[in-house]
Amino acid sequence: MGRQHGSLLESHRFTNCHGTKSKSHRERSPVRAAESLDGGRRHCLLGCQIPLCLLAPNHRHSGDIDGNAATAVDPAWTPWLDFFPAGTPPHPEYPSGHSTVSGAAAFILEAAFGDNTPFTVTSDVRQGTRSFSSFSAATAEIADARVFGGIHYRNSCVQGNAVGRAVADYVLSHAMRSPNEH
Repeated sequence: MGRQHGSLLESHRFTNCHGTKSKSHRERSPVRAAESLDGGRRHCLLGCQIPLCLLAPNHRHSGDIDGNAATAVDPAWTPWLDFFPAGTPPHPEYPSGHSTVSGAAAFILEAAFGDNTPFTVTSDVRQGTRSFSSFSAATAEIADARVFGGIHYRNSCVQGNAVGRAVADYVLSHAMRSPNEH
């Protein structure tokens, strides 16, 4: 296992992820899952193109200047974030890259360990831990956080997860094969 794979698992600090038989009934190890996670993350980041440009949801307070008469103005609206100086990060709204990458990771982990695998994560940014009953529950919460934070619209998270699943399917069908299967 390369150093970057170990650091990937350490950065997420997954606990209680015990390898089980996958849907294809081949044994999956944490090492193979980490390798696939890293491959999936790279594919998501390199292959995600921005086909349309939308204002991030934090522009609800200035909707009257976007050139769209249908945009509702809400001067009191603020994003549910407190760690970006401008309120939200300065990147495109669609698709949600975070939902794409986390979706791919969740689908790869689901294939390796089963969806209903409980796990706990910790953060160096926020104090405390978060426990989840499944990988899909974590993915849903990540999408909610991007919407509540004013970073993305719901559809951008849904579409990001769909791209993540497609990337995960590709990575699993190519990277998770044993050498004699190629």
